Amino acid sequence: RSLSQVHALANVHTVSLRNCSGIRDVSALGHVHTLILSGCKNVTDVRALTHRITDVSALLHVHHLTLSNCEALEHVNVLGSEGSSIQYLDVSNCRGITSISALGRIPVLNISRCHNITTLDGLSHVTNLDISFCRQLSDLSPLYSCQRITDVSALTHVQHLDLSYCHGIQDVGGLALVQYLSLRNCSQVEDVTDVSALGSVTKLNLSDCQNIRDVSMLHHVRSLDLRFCHAAVDVDDLRQRSSGIVYTQGYPSSS
Repeated sequence: RSLSQVHALANVHTVSLRNCSGIRDVSALGHVHTLILSGCKNVTDVRALTHRITDVSALLHVHHLTLSNCEALEHVNVLGSEGSSIQYLDVSNCRGITSISALGRIPVLNISRCHNITTLDGLSHVTNLDISFCRQLSDLSPLYSCQRITDVSALTHVQHLDLSYCHGIQDVGGLALVQYLSLRNCSQVEDVTDVSALGSVTKLNLSDCQNIRDVSMLHHVRSLDLRFCHAAVDVDDLRQRSSGIVYTQGYPSSS
């Protein structure tokens, strides 16, 4: 367990370092055919093994794990299983990964440039999430009620976005392709000018945004929910100019 230097093992076919807690750096083992790291609790960065890594089930003991650019890696949900110690996981640019639904236990998660991830289901408890350049993401409804979210500028490809109860949200001007947008009870939203500039939005929920006043520029929106927006003005003018709008205001019906 006191083994700390593994450079001499670089050309060995099979290396087992099970429970070698003194090992931190395995960068010299990139050409090892079979590598066992089970119990190596101080190994946190295995990017040097990018072409080899396919099974990460032995890394559950690691607290801070970087697996970025691991081209062969496809299955990572085991890292979120009960008993896992992982608090930080970076799988950025691991383009073989398609499912992350079981990683909701991990507080800090970086999945940027994972182009084959299409949904964030199961991640509602992640506190710090990097999804920049995840081009296939279209529905971010699992982010509902994430109150610490303030910056959504990286979500340029998202088409369906529910930011309800995300009280830190103020600016959504970068959501160029969004078609459905819910800002329900986003208490910091006061000015919808940036929303009006999003020409792709056809369905917009602003209910419970009690600080919104001027909604006259939202004439291109086809379905607009303004329930409990008691400060909103010029609503009648908006309805007259856009007869196709499905408009609701006031209190919801008993049904």
